[in-house]
Amino acid sequence: MAFAGAVWIAVLMIIIVADVIGRNINLSITGIPEIARYSVPVITFLQLPYVLWKGRHIRSTVILDKVKGRWNKLLQYLTWILMIMFFSLLLYAIWPQAWTSFITKEFTGEGSIRIPTAPLYFIIVISSICMIIQALLLLNDIRKNRA
Repeated sequence: MAFAGAVWIAVLMIIIVADVIGRNINLSITGIPEIARYSVPVITFLQLPYVLWKGRHIRSTVILDKVKGRWNKLLQYLTWILMIMFFSLLLYAIWPQAWTSFITKEFTGEGSIRIPTAPLYFIIVISSICMIIQALLLLNDIRKNRA
């Protein structure tokens, strides 16, 4: 998923640059704003599980560094439990929309370009499942004193 997100970033960069250059010579590419708007959440959710897996999420450790022993472990537990709750709620909220957009072949965008919404919703669904699994694995690591 992370590789797909990285490729998407490169492709998006190329088409935006091509559109900017094209605008200067009256050869603008239609639909670039819609594609860019659609791409931000897709790229984000494609990258999230990988970043968590690698331990590269931005986080403030001001409190965590000052707390030792059981309290440190408790704060880490709380962090992962809150993450599980957040992505479970996101999954619960997005699943009906994902399924409906798939069944009805829903599109977004107006005029020159129409983009199907089901892939975006299913990327969020898959990413949320991956985040929940990763958080459960991190909880297990804390329980076994590996974190």
